[in-house]
Amino acid sequence: SRIVAPAQISNGKLNVNFGARTYMTSFDLTSKSELFKFQSQGSVSSDGRLAGDAANGRAGFMDLQGLLSGDKGGSAAYIFNGRIDSIRTVNGVTYWQQ
Repeated sequence: SRIVAPAQISNGKLNVNFGARTYMTSFDLTSKSELFKFQSQGSVSSDGRLAGDAANGRAGFMDLQGLLSGDKGGSAAYIFNGRIDSIRTVNGVTYWQQ
């Protein structure tokens, strides 16, 4: 059976190195009384697409796809999938604005 539980994201960080065309992101995910730390890093394409390095099922790492935009002085959004442990996963979307 599948159980769905709401979660909150806090302490979000997104750092983009435009010269190297790379990014690093992380956040804390809280669901009920549990806290989980997630991270991802990867490349930034010439058109602003974020492509995460493969998480390969490792707990605390995310598979990620996103996009940078010049909208509203600079923004970004990404969708993510991650593994909490051997039986639980997380997926969602974030929006970042400068």
